[in-house]
Amino acid sequence: MTIRSDEIRVDVGACMPGSVSAIERLQTALQGAGRGEVVDCPEAWVVPWVQQLQPGARLRVGSIWCLVDPFVHPKWRDVSTKLARLWCSRAEGATALPDSALGEALQVDIAQRAARVGLGIESRRLASKLARTLALEDLERIAPVVLPALHPVALGLDVDATLAGRGLLRDACRAFGIRTGVEPIEDPGIELPRRVKSLALGSDDFSATWSRSAGLRWRPGAAREGLDLFAIEVQADASPLDSFVALAPPRPRRFLASDAHPVRRGPSKRSVDAREWLRLEREFRFSADPSDPHGRKRIHDATLEVVLDRERRRLDVSVCLRGTLARHRYRLCVPLVHWPRPAKFTVGGSERAVEGPIGTTPVDGTIEFAGRETARSDTFVTIDGDDVIEAEVYPQRNDMVCALTLCRESDEALEVPCIERSFSISLSRTSPGS
Repeated sequence: MTIRSDEIRVDVGACMPGSVSAIERLQTALQGAGRGEVVDCPEAWVVPWVQQLQPGARLRVGSIWCLVDPFVHPKWRDVSTKLARLWCSRAEGATALPDSALGEALQVDIAQRAARVGLGIESRRLASKLARTLALEDLERIAPVVLPALHPVALGLDVDATLAGRGLLRDACRAFGIRTGVEPIEDPGIELPRRVKSLALGSDDFSATWSRSAGLRWRPGAAREGLDLFAIEVQADASPLDSFVALAPPRPRRFLASDAHPVRRGPSKRSVDAREWLRLEREFRFSADPSDPHGRKRIHDATLEVVLDRERRRLDVSVCLRGTLARHRYRLCVPLVHWPRPAKFTVGGSERAVEGPIGTTPVDGTIEFAGRETARSDTFVTIDGDDVIEAEVYPQRNDMVCALTLCRESDEALEVPCIERSFSISLSRTSPGS
């Protein structure tokens, strides 16, 4: 937020419930503003706080509610715009600030700030669940409480605000009956013995296989086989407040499904469900401090549930990971069965199409890869889900790999004790001229 007068401009971090330090900064900045001076509020939710702390201040409200991290669901920006107009109509002396003049008035290069990605994965995915599930009127009703949780202060710049913001988002999901974790499989399946060497799901038309020698692989039809399916990558982050910077060792540590143990398989004999599923469990450990190879080890427990639907040509995966470390990036790898040309996705409501490798970029829940399966048909591999928040595409061995960020938090005090994520990978075909 920026407080303006003829001679004075003071920039302060915005406030939110639960962040005492941010409220104190706001109070200190408002002490220098007189009754006739103008207070610019780029985030609509700040208005009632300013009215409470400085009743006589004149307000100018902008419709952009987050300058540093605008990569949440675009529906929230529509909500904030309506909220800003509503408060401008009710508040005495409040005027709306046009979007075109916002960056100039606040002296902020919005495009440069928008390049900062990768932080607040947990907050953004919960906000995406709310935006995708709820109607617009429900979002407008809870916006004064939920929007503060998505402010930059709640995305790693203030520990208290981040914890309080995450709690607000979880409470909102719980109030509307939205699950924040993965959906359990109702079918108990069949318990597998310890000495299983290989398993196969599906058929030649659409299949996934697991073996102790080759791990998880998938083959969608006539396309070639994708290797190292659902490998988990872990890499330490050397930049807690900015874009991702790899810490030594420079390459990520990869944990393959070949070392996992299959514990259950479905459907059970009494089930009529045509889908097939497999549950894998494993434990891995590595040093909590990458610079100290002999340092204390952190144990991670990982559970993968892979569901294959042959009729819909879809592969669903749920991952549960315990023991995560702060300032580390955890990713799940999906090998693509063709060279992506191009990849289509949306960022902040804007559609993009990129051919070949893609650097780490935010994604609004869906990313589609187009390619050639045979000389007579094209394929479209679509990765979808509320937990698809950030992705990267890069070459690995003979495949192009899409790495989906499971978790990344910036502050050492913000470890997420348990990660529960779910995605779906679907395959569709088109013929030339169709």
